[in-house]
Amino acid sequence: MTRNYGRAPRGESLYDSCPKNRGQNISLIGALSMDGLIEEYEYSW
Repeated sequence: MTRNYGRAPRGESLYDSCPKNRGQNISLIGALSMDGLIEEYEYSW
């Protein structure tokens, strides 16, 4: 997530860019108990 707004000195405009499509999306799902992590599942798309 990137910022939508920024600051620049008075009288100047702010110019910036942000990277897009930086890699593969990964979803993580885990089950936690009092003893610790029981199960985890990773889904890549």
